[in-house]
Amino acid sequence: LKRHHTFNGERLYKHVVDFLPSYAQPRFVRIMDVMQITATFKHQKMHLANEGFNPEIISEPLYFMYEPAHSYVPLTREIYQKVVSGEISL
Repeated sequence: LKRHHTFNGERLYKHVVDFLPSYAQPRFVRIMDVMQITATFKHQKMHLANEGFNPEIISEPLYFMYEPAHSYVPLTREIYQKVVSGEISL
């Protein structure tokens, strides 16, 4: 996300649905200022995978692809619990 721009969940949803097959559509989007890299310029993804998508652990803005709203919506504690319990399927 470029500086001085805001995240538009509806616009991202439309772009993802229009251009990516369903198996490649990201269900979660995390907005980070900086991605950590190694000395050889590889992205350090392991800590991201370990944190998962729990909004209690992650301090950055986190969004969930919510198909009924045709948008990426902020991942709240309630949505997180519904995903974990299976009430909302991925």
